[in-house]
Amino acid sequence: MSRIVVAGENSQQAREALGFAKILSDVSGSTISFLVFSGTSDEIASAAGGIASEAYNLNGAGHPPESLAAALDILSKDGIYAVVAPALKNLTDALARFSAKARIPMLTEVIEAHVMDDELLLKRGVMAGRAIGEYHVKPPFTATVPMKKFEPPEASGALEVEDLEVSAEAPKLIGVEKKVKGEVDIEGAEIVIGVGRGFKKEEDLKTAFQLAELLGGEVGCSRPIAADYGWLPEDRWIGISSKKIRPKLYFAIGISGAPQHMSGVLDSKIIAAVNKDKNAPIFQYADYGIVGDLYQFLPALLKKLEEKQ
Repeated sequence: MSRIVVAGENSQQAREALGFAKILSDVSGSTISFLVFSGTSDEIASAAGGIASEAYNLNGAGHPPESLAAALDILSKDGIYAVVAPALKNLTDALARFSAKARIPMLTEVIEAHVMDDELLLKRGVMAGRAIGEYHVKPPFTATVPMKKFEPPEASGALEVEDLEVSAEAPKLIGVEKKVKGEVDIEGAEIVIGVGRGFKKEEDLKTAFQLAELLGGEVGCSRPIAADYGWLPEDRWIGISSKKIRPKLYFAIGISGAPQHMSGVLDSKIIAAVNKDKNAPIFQYADYGIVGDLYQFLPALLKKLEEKQ
């Protein structure tokens, strides 16, 4: 019987792809193998017990993309139906390496899967999220899925974990350059306040942070704020070239709504926007829109929220 391998750097990452793997398993009859770069047996069992039939731990050996790709080479020798992982940098790298070597197709950020005779119809966003591409794929294949897109089944029961040793050549280090990085988990936030070029000065962003604190959320930004002005670190940059988010509420303030940015927020349950330009593209996506000056709107909103504290 073929297997579906679910891969992640740790148990929680890999669990993000378990929901998609379960869909594939139900239609194909394939077993599920759980592969993590590092983690304890208890962590792995609590993430995939009762869902996966076997689990493998690399114990943090080597560099994640190369080591995971080498592990996939080993696990695929007995035949695979698919390899799936969340759409994160190192995991996309690992699956790309494995797919190229195995000469099998790879799709990134798959959002739907349907069975059609002896093949699958997989769907993913294209053109910066403005259209849906459909792909007819025959196993074996690899695929990444967006974080939080497929609800994983509840784990239960024991799961035996086998240590897996791999031999993979690590990349050669030619230099180290320190990068200032914040500690914000913008992808996991349930409320995100987005800031854009509508803010005239860096110090004005403090009102957005005040709003985020009152709502229990995080502050994200469009490309110019992080890449051009350097007002916020890149881990707050939302868009096609950076983070993609799925919050319960995305509140865009002073953001015009360019496709490159909107592709990173379209999975938000609710999108609200404030912009003084009534023709701003973001209003085409927003569930709630306010045409107005953020410098008048934000202080008024903060005052109302503070009164209710």
